[in-house]
Amino acid sequence: MAKSLTVKSIEAIKPLDKRQEVADSGASGVPGLYFVVQPSGARSWSFRYRSPVDGRPKKYTIGSYPTFSLAEARSQAEELRRAVKRDVDPGEEKRAARARAADRSRDVGRLLDNFIEEHADKKRATTAKLIKQQIEADIRPYWEKRRIETITRADVKAVLKRITDRGSMVHANRVFSLVRKFLNWCVVDAEVIDLSPAQGLKPPAMEVARDRVLTERELRWLWGATAEAGNFGACVRLLLLTGQRRMEVGGMARSELELKTDPPTWTVPAQRTKNGRANIVPLTVTARKAIEAVPAIVDSDLVFTTDGKVPSSGWSKSKVRLDGLMLAKANEEAEKEGREPIIALQPWSLHDLRRTCATGLASLRQPPHVIEAILNHRTGIIGGVAAIYNQFEYLDEKADALSAWESYVLSITGENGHNILAFSRELLPRQA
Repeated sequence: MAKSLTVKSIEAIKPLDKRQEVADSGASGVPGLYFVVQPSGARSWSFRYRSPVDGRPKKYTIGSYPTFSLAEARSQAEELRRAVKRDVDPGEEKRAARARAADRSRDVGRLLDNFIEEHADKKRATTAKLIKQQIEADIRPYWEKRRIETITRADVKAVLKRITDRGSMVHANRVFSLVRKFLNWCVVDAEVIDLSPAQGLKPPAMEVARDRVLTERELRWLWGATAEAGNFGACVRLLLLTGQRRMEVGGMARSELELKTDPPTWTVPAQRTKNGRANIVPLTVTARKAIEAVPAIVDSDLVFTTDGKVPSSGWSKSKVRLDGLMLAKANEEAEKEGREPIIALQPWSLHDLRRTCATGLASLRQPPHVIEAILNHRTGIIGGVAAIYNQFEYLDEKADALSAWESYVLSITGENGHNILAFSRELLPRQA
């Protein structure tokens, strides 16, 4: 009479000089399940069945013993039996799964590499660099080893939540836009999924156009703080005095500078500007001094660099330190004026310095087309056809405007021997 296998009966089976297969028969056994003992002593489980696809008898190896216990082997055999009843050949399914696993073309890591090559690398250098940074920091660490078809809406939301949880709402929106582009690329270009899991999702944060302009007091504190912030302080002064973008100033090269001309100039090359157009920026006396105060590194063309190879990084950390220096300056001033100490500064960003410069220039009644030329904007006043045919750089006008702005900043700080009353009206908000 056939008997079901037990743990005791399994342990009692000794290796022979030939392979043994003992069926799990009896009332509590699972038809098709076999306990296999090799002459070497190796023990394993297998399941025998007739394929519903071609009708041939086949064997499916479940795994070794004791890795798979009797109970686990029976559970696995029951699942295999149910698959056969559904007209599924479990052996063929296993081979197909192995083939899919061997095919790395659907790995998210490889798809990200292809996306960078086909999408990001065709952008301008600054845009391509930003895309790569966002992928490496916010997407690849969590998805690289995943198959693209396993990425769900929940996975997209999880990526964004990690960013919003640290308070970077605008950055979360930028990463969301990138994730959506990548997943759409997977649908349309790579053709590895049929539907983007980001479809129908909304940006994680509502964005409001910033209008933050630093006040006169804040500019005074900032200027004092930059004097104690080393090379980063010089970089911040240039942001304020030139109105150029952070990455443009941070990537400044000495070969872009003409410091002995009248006026001295800095030409931001087209490949480093947001709109792909070169911009000639006149340098005021104070701006030139800020550049000359930064020690040059031998055999490096970069102005702001620590290793001579790539522009300096760590902007966030340096900004935190600068805020601390600003707060100290604010409280020194408060103590002199007999005011209560300031607990914290109003939040501000480095990009706000560009807006502050533009606002100051407008308050100084500089012409809008000159301000746009300084900011390298090609819309509005000098946009459209005029921008195509008008090649005049307004160099003298830009130099005069930035010189007036420099005088205004130095008046606030008292470095030029005057105070703000030398101007006929208030230009920026006076109170923090």
